[in-house]
Amino acid sequence: MKYITPICLFMLAALAYSCEEKSTNPTGPIASIAHISDMGEITFSWQQPDDESFFYTDIQYSINGVSFSQKVSKYRDSTTIVGIPVSTPIDFTFYAVNTDGVYSAPTPYSAAALTPPFNEVASSVSIASTLNGEELFNEVVLSWVNQTGKRVTIEVGYINSEGMAATASITATAGAQQLPLSGLAGGQGRTFTVVVKDGNQNASDARVFTVDVNNTAYVDRSGWTFPGYDATSRYETIGYSSQALNEANATYPNNGSVLAMIDGAIDSFWHAAWSAPNTTYPHWFIIDLGTEATLTHVEMARRQNNGASCIGYQVLTCTEAGADNPADPTTWSWQDHGDFSFDPTTNALQKNRLPAKPRARYIQIYFDARFKGTGNYVMVAEFGAYALTD
Repeated sequence: MKYITPICLFMLAALAYSCEEKSTNPTGPIASIAHISDMGEITFSWQQPDDESFFYTDIQYSINGVSFSQKVSKYRDSTTIVGIPVSTPIDFTFYAVNTDGVYSAPTPYSAAALTPPFNEVASSVSIASTLNGEELFNEVVLSWVNQTGKRVTIEVGYINSEGMAATASITATAGAQQLPLSGLAGGQGRTFTVVVKDGNQNASDARVFTVDVNNTAYVDRSGWTFPGYDATSRYETIGYSSQALNEANATYPNNGSVLAMIDGAIDSFWHAAWSAPNTTYPHWFIIDLGTEATLTHVEMARRQNNGASCIGYQVLTCTEAGADNPADPTTWSWQDHGDFSFDPTTNALQKNRLPAKPRARYIQIYFDARFKGTGNYVMVAEFGAYALTD
C-alpha cells in the first residue's frame, strides 16, 4: 500500500500538467475570409483551422460603440450577420476557439453592408391628401416602395380627429404600396412623423411631413326644411314630387313623408306617393339647409330591407343668391354635379363625393327614368350631407 500512493500522486500531477498544457494551446487562426454584402447584412465565409480541438468561430465587432459577438459552430464555415444599421465599413475580428475555450490569434477583416433596408424604404415614403388625383377628407394616403426583399415596419405618428396623439404601424411588404390613414384632425399644416424599423428595432431617422388635411363634417340637419312642405298633402309641391302619408305609424308618425329622410331613424323612410296619386318616375326633392355650406359629400340609404328603389340619382345645388325667386325653384341657378350610382340591395348609407365642393344652400336630388329600379317608386330612409369646416 505504501507504494501505491506515490504512483497515484504522480499520475494526478501528470494529468493536471497535461490539462494545463492543453488549455494554453490555441488552434490555428481563421483564414481565407470572404464576404457578400446585402442591404443591412453581410454574409461571410472562411476556412477553419485543421485541428481536432477546434470547436467554434467567434466573430466580434462594434457598431456605434456597441460590441457584438456572433458564434458559429464548427459544422459551418459561413454565416450572415443581419440587422446592420450602417453602410460604412465595420472592423470584424475572427477567432477560432478550441474545446477548452482558448482563442486563436485574431484575424481582422473589414467589410460594409449595403444601405439598411429601413433607410431605403424610409427614403421612398410620401404622404398626400389626394389619391389618384382626388382630394381626400379627414384622411391622407401613405405611399412607399419596398424593393429590398426585407420586411420592415413603418410607424407613423399623427393627431387623430379627437386631437389626441396616435400611432399607426404598418408592415411594409414587397413592392409599391399605399395605405389610407383616416380619422384625422383636419386643418392646414398637419404634421406626420415617419420612422421605419427592421426586425432588430434599428430605425431610420424620423421624417416629418407637413400636409394640409381637408376637414369635412356631417352637416347638422336640425335646421333643414323642404320648400313648400305640406304635412297634409301627398301631392307635388315646389320642394318634392310627392309623399306617401299613408305609411305613417305610431312609432314613426312621419313615415312616408319627406321628413322621414332627415329624422335620424334608419327604419323610417320617404316613399313616393303610390295611392292618390299613384306616381311614377321622375321623383325628386329639394332640401333647404337653412344656411350656406361648402359641400363635400352627400349620402343616402334605401328603405331598409327593400330592394325596389332607385339605382342612381342626380345631384344639383344652388346658392342662396341663385334662388332669386323662392316660389319657383325651376328658375334657380342650379349647378349640376352629375349622376351617382346607388345600390338598392344594401341597407348601408352610401356616400358620394362632390368634386366641385360647391357652395350651396339648396340641394336637389333628382331621380329620372334612367334611375328606375324594379318598382315605380323611390324609397329613401336617410339623406345627409358633409361640408368643409375650419
